[in-house]
Order: sequence, then structure tokens, then C-alpha cells
Amino acid sequence: MDHLAPLRFLCPRRDIPRNELARRSKAAAYTLFLILPVVLLPLWLHSDFDTVFRWVKLYSAIAGAALFTLFRFHGLHRYNWIKILVAAVLAVNIAEAVSQDVASGALANLLNAAAGVLNIVTIHRWLGIHRDDEAPHDMLWPGMTVGWIIAYDIWNITFVYLNFPNTVFFTAAIVIAPTIAAIFVKRGTWMQARAYTLAIYMMYIFSFEVLLSRDIGLQLSLPFPRSEGIALAAALLSLGFNLGYALLHFRWRLTGRAPANIEVGQSESVI
Repeated sequence: MDHLAPLRFLCPRRDIPRNELARRSKAAAYTLFLILPVVLLPLWLHSDFDTVFRWVKLYSAIAGAALFTLFRFHGLHRYNWIKILVAAVLAVNIAEAVSQDVASGALANLLNAAAGVLNIVTIHRWLGIHRDDEAPHDMLWPGMTVGWIIAYDIWNITFVYLNFPNTVFFTAAIVIAPTIAAIFVKRGTWMQARAYTLAIYMMYIFSFEVLLSRDIGLQLSLPFPRSEGIALAAALLSLGFNLGYALLHFRWRLTGRAPANIEVGQSESVI
């Protein structure tokens, strides 16, 4: 048995090519996000995923990826209401997870839910979203700050650990990959990369996870039971980081004062 296989799988750079496929190829993006969700529905209906959250997450991720594809290739970037809708897709995606944490009722989950709310209310500069004129015509959100993205990553990884601990390592790679892509591949592409990687990941697990685990015996999760001590520490980190960012963000919005070397929305992000 290859004991290092899980560690190699966890490398976020392995998820970047999945995003690049949809990013570079118009045909691939159409196939992935507009055709396959219809063609594969009969297969997905026979999966073992029966929770409302999983299904909502699947189709909300696909809907976001499809919208961003149309934004890139069908002139939707000219309309401000589409830009608002792009920001709304992000907010709703976070809100879905917040509702799951609230429904749990555990202290750690409630703390992380509060962090998620702060992450939503600090989404900013969505009217600056635009389409890159140069191929591959990425959807760019230059006002998406580094601090906000890191706060989102911490919140999201914490959410997965609190609710689906056995998949947290794999999901962390999916969460971190768009951040790496935005830093090292192209600035401003975080939202697009996040939507594409999440949609592909959700389609993947609905299509193959049950087949591989049930019929082949290959597990796509690692045993990692929830520890209340780790859960509380992670939730406090998530809330603390999101609260700190929110305080700086709203101080700038209300007073015009912002840290000299920290981007909290006062100008375009380095990402």
C-alpha cells in the first residue's frame, strides 16, 4: 500500500489543472457546467448522497460556474446586475454553509457561523468585476482582497472540519487551489477559480465517490474524527481572523482610515 498517496493527493497544485481546463477551453467549460450536469443526473440520483445540503451545494456550485462561463463568453460583463449576481452567488454559497453550522447548534459551529456572516458582509467592490479582453477572457474581480480570501479559506476549512471531518484534508486542497491560482497564475481570478474547482469537485464526488468506495473499496476520505478541542480552537481562529478583518474593513468604510500596508477594500487588491 502506498502510504504517501493521500499526501500527494492533498497538494493543491493538483487541482489547478482542473481549473485551467475550464479556464483555457470554452468547449470544456460548456461541457463541464452546461451539458454534463444534465447528462449525469441519472447517475447522481443513484448516489448515496441523500442530504439536502450536499445536493444544494452541488447545483449551486454548478450554477455559479455556468454563470461565470456565460459572463466570460456571452457579453454579460456589460451589465451591472450580472456583477451583483456574481457577488450574490458567493454570498449565497457562504450562507448555505452558515445555515448548516447554525442547524448543528454546537458552540464551535455557532462561532464559525458568525465568522461566515462576517465573511459575507465584507464582500466588496463587486461593480469592479469585469471580463479580461485578452484570451482566455477571464472573469476578473480585482477588488477581492488578499485578507478577505484568507479569511474565507480559514472559515471554509473550519466549516468542513466541523461538519465533514473525514474529508477536511481533501477539501482543504480544493479551497487552497484557487488562492494559489490567483497568486501565481493570474491576478483577479480567485472567484472564477473557486467556482470552477468547487463545481468540478462536487461533480466528481457525486459521480465517482460512491462507485469507488462501494464497488472497488477505494476510500476518498481519511479517518479524522472530530475533536471538540480542535473544533473550538479552529472556530475561534476562524472567528478571530474574520472579526479582525471586518473591523479594519468597516473602519475604512466609516472613517476612511485604513492600514498603510494592508488591503481592506480601499483600493484594488494585489490579487
